[in-house]
Amino acid sequence: GAMAELVDEAARLLKDHNSKVCHMTLTAVRTAILRSPRAFAPVAPLMLPVLLEKLGDTKQTVREAAREGLLAAMEGQDAPMGTLERLGAGWGHKSWRVREEMLHLARVAVGRFGIQAMVQPLRSDKLLQKVVQALEDSMSPVREAAMLCLEGLYAQMGDDLRSMLPESIRGAQMREIHNRFDRIG
Repeated sequence: GAMAELVDEAARLLKDHNSKVCHMTLTAVRTAILRSPRAFAPVAPLMLPVLLEKLGDTKQTVREAAREGLLAAMEGQDAPMGTLERLGAGWGHKSWRVREEMLHLARVAVGRFGIQAMVQPLRSDKLLQKVVQALEDSMSPVREAAMLCLEGLYAQMGDDLRSMLPESIRGAQMREIHNRFDRIG
């Protein structure tokens, strides 16, 4: 159908190195997803990896547009966390920008869809585990994004999150996390 044609054309256009072309294409994809989430569902497996790769673009505007496209895909699902799980390759991606943006995506998704939609008791460890792993990333922007993601989780969960933090977190980092949580109140 029309959505499949759009996805094919978008995948082709997103290979372009012109950031304006990529940004406009991502905006069109987001609009199409928001208008027809049911039509997007069957082609999601083709489009999600393309959007994931664009999280690593050198231009911030393109990364943000890709994130908004992924958030639109989450919005159309009964369980937004399912979309994040399908992007699993992003957590260990070779591009540090993709790893950083995965954390921003998770933080924004928790804020937008609520903690219940993103962290179910049985799954909570999955998202939290990915965020905690990112605290040890070799790139400082990824580590900072992990801290911001923890802050976003804390803003939604409160002190329940403190008890969920694994003891494997280094002492200095754990102190910084608790200090940041204290500032949130």
